[in-house]
Amino acid sequence: MRVFASGWLRAGLAALALAAPGLFIFAVLPSWWLYLAAARLQWTGGIRAAMADAVATGIQGMGFVAAVVAALAWQRRHPVELAPGEERPRGGGYR
Repeated sequence: MRVFASGWLRAGLAALALAAPGLFIFAVLPSWWLYLAAARLQWTGGIRAAMADAVATGIQGMGFVAAVVAALAWQRRHPVELAPGEERPRGGGYR
């Protein structure tokens, strides 16, 4: 039971640790950029406002791509291991 609880605890702490950078990349950074573009750079109308929105979207898109690549790398590095004596299930479809 201790191993089970330890695994869930580690997963919960990892989720909290990944939530902070995720919040920063997907909320704080694009909002800061839009504030900077409007207030400091005066990109408030026409094509400049569209460019500011495109940059904010790009920031979020790069964060999403980085999260997907990191998740795939993690899965490749830590494959699922079967318990001793357990067989790998056969492929899908009706049996």
